[in-house]
Amino acid sequence: MTPSIGWDIDTFGHSDTNTRLFSEMGFDAMFFSRLDHNDKKWRSENEAMTFLWRPGSNHFGKQHQILTYVWPFDYCYPEGFYSGESYSTDDEFVGDPTLTSFNADEKMTKFVNYIQVDSAKRKGSHILVPMGCDFAYQNARNEFNAVQQMVDYINEHNSANMKLIFSTPSDYVKAVEQEKITWPVRYEDAMPYGEFMNDYWSGYYSSSPNAKK
Repeated sequence: MTPSIGWDIDTFGHSDTNTRLFSEMGFDAMFFSRLDHNDKKWRSENEAMTFLWRPGSNHFGKQHQILTYVWPFDYCYPEGFYSGESYSTDDEFVGDPTLTSFNADEKMTKFVNYIQVDSAKRKGSHILVPMGCDFAYQNARNEFNAVQQMVDYINEHNSANMKLIFSTPSDYVKAVEQEKITWPVRYEDAMPYGEFMNDYWSGYYSSSPNAKK
């Protein structure tokens, strides 16, 4: 089976040459989190967080374009939904109303808001919500069961006309292809990467200690 997705979520900058190579490898799409803060701000305000990347268009035209998906915040769980043995910062989703720890309605409101905010940053009626992070799912059975409980509760009780499913990047690509969306287009490199103002990672790609300093 030939891979068709570039899962490049934590790279500190992205070259259009790498995008072209992904295309030549047969990739249909790439997914990542890190994009210069100014670029990400503009894209968030212009429904452009999902776009077609068309590298070397002067030479190749549309030949090597691939769909590109950028997460608006991070590649980890939405804020307030970190869970599992590796993360104990957030309360678990509790859907049993007989328990004093019941918080499903509050959690649902927060999760639905996350989806609505992200949806406003890109075209189409589908988005991917990352439900994991570094070192997550060390007790996979419990953590998948916890997510399943949340999915079932939100699907039954939300009034926002949305449906949650377990999915993959490939499933997302197939779904948006059916919508026949006219995507915004990017042509150039996504470097240097600046996480914040005055916080750039240019030296990350250099072997020169002086440049890194």
